[in-house]
Parts: sequence; C-alpha cells; structure tokens
Amino acid sequence: AGMVRAGHRMTRMMEDVLDFTRGQLGGGIPVDPLPGDLGELCRHAIDELKAAHPEKDVVFRTEGDLSGKWDRDRMHQLLSNLLRNAADHGAGAIRMEATGADKRIALEVHNGGTPIPEHQLPEIFEPFKKGSGNGKSSGGLGLGLYIAREIVRSHGGSIEVRSSEQEGTTFSCVWRR
Repeated sequence: AGMVRAGHRMTRMMEDVLDFTRGQLGGGIPVDPLPGDLGELCRHAIDELKAAHPEKDVVFRTEGDLSGKWDRDRMHQLLSNLLRNAADHGAGAIRMEATGADKRIALEVHNGGTPIPEHQLPEIFEPFKKGSGNGKSSGGLGLGLYIAREIVRSHGGSIEVRSSEQEGTTFSCVWRR
C-alpha cells in the first residue's frame, strides 16, 4: 500500500510540473468544458478523498442549480487539490459547499486548525509556495494551489482564501454563467 501511494504521489507531482509548464508558457491550463453538474463532480472528489483518508470527515452541502460547463478531469483535479489541501493542513471535519443561484456558482472548501500565516496569504496561489499552517508537509512541490487557481481561471472564475484563528481556512471559488 505504501509503494502504491508513493507511486500515485510521484505521478501527481509529474503532472503538476507539466501543468505548471503549460501555465507558464501562456494561455493557462487548457480545458474542454462540457455540460455537467458541479455537485456530482464534488461527490466524486469527496469519495476519492475518503477512500484515501477514511479517517477524514467531509460534510458536503449543495443548494440551487449547479449545472454549468466544466472540464470534468480538470474540475476533479481542482476539487481534489482543495480537499487534499484541507486534509493535509487542517484539523477536524472538512466542509464543502456548492451553491448555484441566478448567473453565479460558488464553491467553498473549509477546514479548521492552525490558520495560514497572514504574511503567506498574498502569495498562497503562487507556484512553489508551500504553506506551513500546521507544520505538516504534504510532500508536494507547492504547485497544487497554483494549479487550482489556473483551473478556476480557465473556467472563467476566481478563487480566494480567508484564514483566521477564529474561522479556520476557507477557499472560495466563484464562476459566472
């Protein structure tokens, strides 16, 4: 099992480096959006996280119409990056919420635990910046949040982070339809 996890981690790191290179060459990360439901994509990413980390509690809530045009593979990558980040650096249950209203779809991924230091927030989505919120290292290259931002942008959205001792850490994505 340890060898399989190490192999998956190496594959993920190689894919991250390729995505970083594509993003740096201009034009961002390529996407092929097709009609789909963000709630369904979230459920698949949560199932994958729970298979890898059965000890993690994930609370998922949806509201409204979550239909949009999504590149399924890239959105899965985004959702997995955000969930894995919460699992690696947070404490307690992970909350994921997806809401759709009018011409807007929003996604939030929240975790408790030690907040991201304030001085790291402005550069959290920059490549090779590894957070040290709780002192745990995910063993990655520091590209996961950069790639998450590029995937959100490639789908016409925006992403931001809030983090405090009282509120925990929340990554918020918003897309206009």
